[in-house]
Amino acid sequence: MFKKRPKHRRATDQVVTFTDRIAAGCLIDGALTGRGRFLVQGEVVGGGEVEGAVVLAAGAFWKGQLVADYVKVAGKIEGDVTARTKLELEATAVVTGDLASR
Repeated sequence: MFKKRPKHRRATDQVVTFTDRIAAGCLIDGALTGRGRFLVQGEVVGGGEVEGAVVLAAGAFWKGQLVADYVKVAGKIEGDVTARTKLELEATAVVTGDLASR
């Protein structure tokens, strides 16, 4: 009679583990490319393209274009953001650039 709700309702719920982490205090100077689920708590200057998810934590900084399947922003981005599937912005997000999600 009633359909069972899926266990994970939001895309964020599915990103519970990360394959890569850029810790607070760490700076990546150059393009970040790869495949996986990236948690950015530090800084990336140079943009990047990721097959997978990029989560920019509160207090993190990204400068340059960002393209990924799933993007969640709680930090600051200076550049254009393109999410192939889903884009989420937290209340603490500051974005200077264009946002796009397909």
